[in-house]
Amino acid sequence: MGDVPRREPRKFEPPPWERDAFEELRRRKEQERAERELEEALERARLSATQQAQQAAQGQPAAERPEAERPEAAPAVPAAGQIDERQIERMLIELSLEEPRASEHVSAVATVVAAAMAAAGLGFVVWSAVLFARTRASDAVAAASPLVTTIASLLMMLWGFMMIGGGVLLWRRHNVR
Repeated sequence: MGDVPRREPRKFEPPPWERDAFEELRRRKEQERAERELEEALERARLSATQQAQQAAQGQPAAERPEAERPEAAPAVPAAGQIDERQIERMLIELSLEEPRASEHVSAVATVVAAAMAAAGLGFVVWSAVLFARTRASDAVAAASPLVTTIASLLMMLWGFMMIGGGVLLWRRHNVR
């Protein structure tokens, strides 16, 4: 029983339709963290400058300061063979920010195409409903069975709903951020 190898849990990956939202959240968190680190570094620099000014006023040289009062050293830089994951992640975020976004022209064209798809889909839905009603009201096509015409009108209605859905998805992709 103890010989069964355990699988490590897979790393969480957001679904493709939510990937942009997760990337935006990660960018915001990274930016907030960078701002916090910058503020902390500025505060340490101010504190260090204030202490140096006080010690200079008292006549104590900087070399004689105790270790606890010396400003913190810069963080260690990884060796040439080592990879700093945070630095790679930061570079990838910067690269993703540099990628061109869809221009206003593309968004306008996508909106027009989405509206046309939705209008055509609505037309198909209405047309299929009218054909379905005509099939039931009278024997419009004597040679075809009512079942065939009913199925055809329902398939046309399904096609109309799919076009409306495609138009909505296209509009959301290019206009909702």
